[in-house]
Amino acid sequence: MGWDARLQGKTFISPREGAVLTADRADPAGRTLHGVFVRWTTPEGLEQVVTAKSGRLQPAPGGNRLEILLENGQQYRERANGQALIGGFDRLSLDLALDTEAPAFRARAGGGGRERELTLDELEQRMAHGQTPLERGRAASELYIRMVRSISVPILPLLAMPLGMAAKRGKRGFGVALAAAILLLYEHAIEFGQSIADTTDVSPFVAVWTPFALFAALCVWLFTNSLRRPGETPFTLVLEHMTVVSDAVRGRLGLRKASA
Repeated sequence: MGWDARLQGKTFISPREGAVLTADRADPAGRTLHGVFVRWTTPEGLEQVVTAKSGRLQPAPGGNRLEILLENGQQYRERANGQALIGGFDRLSLDLALDTEAPAFRARAGGGGRERELTLDELEQRMAHGQTPLERGRAASELYIRMVRSISVPILPLLAMPLGMAAKRGKRGFGVALAAAILLLYEHAIEFGQSIADTTDVSPFVAVWTPFALFAALCVWLFTNSLRRPGETPFTLVLEHMTVVSDAVRGRLGLRKASA
């Protein structure tokens, strides 16, 4: 079923096409409502609006219609002759058709769509049988960047260990910021390589795998260097400079504040 006839407060629901239902508050079960607003159009295109202080939702037998029991409200109904009916009521029962099927997701593009929506097998097929060199190159760059992101995960501990050792001697906040900056730069590098491969004649393999090779070499160098000198990792000096600059900035701000 597309909707189970339960409503949350301050949420707009469309039980069927052309109908809107909302309420200011609802009980935990989503059936007893307060501050109800209902709007729908008839098959002839006439607008119908009802507001009520309270109401209750319940699906009709069969599950394809919705009953709304309203109390203490106002209604506005357009008529075919162009006039409108406006009036109040103590109790009113509305019977609306209910969509029993959930709306379908957008169909996946499949073998003829964008590369990001393709499976690995479809990417390999497009790499081998694409109609143009550009199409084959885009499929290759998408396949390579997925592989690069997957293989990068096991390498991250080689970066985290020396960074964590250096952060113990400094401020951990700077270590987290530095790690985020390195990973963000790496992500932009591989995406830049993919965009180059997608728009130029550069080999997708070279464009995507070169940033990965440089990142992997950096992580291995940092890790091995930290093993040789655990107390002085390559990040130690960087974090110390960040701490010095931060203290200097805070000091100047403090002096200005005091002088003011």
